Amino acid sequence: MTKRSARAAMPPGYAEMMAPWMLMTEMWRFQYETSAAAAEVILRRSLLAATGAMSLQEAVRMVLEKPATFSSSLEAMASALADGAAPQEALRAAAAPMSRRMRANAARLRR
Repeated sequence: MTKRSARAAMPPGYAEMMAPWMLMTEMWRFQYETSAAAAEVILRRSLLAATGAMSLQEAVRMVLEKPATFSSSLEAMASALADGAAPQEALRAAAAPMSRRMRANAARLRR
């Protein structure tokens, strides 16, 4: 059975029925990726602090990045809602700045 014929065999309403499950799967994937990046950043910063190798710039960044990231997240969510996005789209928009920041921190600290 080819992909095309498999799609044709789907019952009516299948896509609507699966939409919540697809969203939940996407959120689980996002949570896993974000949790892994956050854990890596915490570990690397803890090691820097414990060994005395953390620079003043990194210590200040560690404190000041959180309000800036939450502000960006709130702004993205408000903008999405103002544009008429569905709640799940607003959630994706809100999560994006936090995810980007965590992944960027992990990559920067890896160097």
